[in-house]
Amino acid sequence: MKLIKEVRIRNFRSIRDSTRSELENFNVFSGLNNPGKSNFLRALNSFFKNESESGHPVRLDVDYFRPNIRSNKKKEIEIKITFSLPDNFNFRSELEPVKNLLGPSFNLSKKWTHDQPDPIFILNDQKCSPESSQKIRHFLALINFRYIPNRVQPMDVILKEHQSLRDALIRRLAKHKEKATEVMERLQITAGNLIGDLSKRVQEYSPDITGVRLATANSLGDLAFKFGY
Repeated sequence: MKLIKEVRIRNFRSIRDSTRSELENFNVFSGLNNPGKSNFLRALNSFFKNESESGHPVRLDVDYFRPNIRSNKKKEIEIKITFSLPDNFNFRSELEPVKNLLGPSFNLSKKWTHDQPDPIFILNDQKCSPESSQKIRHFLALINFRYIPNRVQPMDVILKEHQSLRDALIRRLAKHKEKATEVMERLQITAGNLIGDLSKRVQEYSPDITGVRLATANSLGDLAFKFGY
């Protein structure tokens, strides 16, 4: 699902002022070490989760543009994202006022300054009121952003996100519920054919064993986790 059309980052770590436009569903950033690839992702993490690193909130004295971090000039970090929401983006019924405020296409900035304890929201280049800011927080809560450092082992991520992955798979499989019975029946028949000869041999040598069968899944959700990811 494509949500983001453009990202602009100002005064964040190694990034003085950078814009990435015409973003697609899947984007790849490549380059030599230390040109700012990870800081681009940290900036997005700051925007969506208010943390430059996991467990570390955004701080001007740490996350401001590094070459000017000791300057006495007024410091300000700004991350601006242009959203283009698809028709199937799901606003719950109670969030209808949020949907009406934002519309299908809008730009949203999050700005950190020394004289504000919390980041400021700017919608379509207009500073938001406290009421509008709260609606924007509700919108951002609908987006689950994950910043995964490149040193993390993939299996650690899967284990940490197991429940979320499971829930997402089950929701998608539920759309095919009407086909589940046929799939389960065919699976049981195939399993029976695979194990048939072995079952007969076991019964011949151990008459007290009535048979051997493969334990197959009973539902599509069960199927996804019997075989792992």
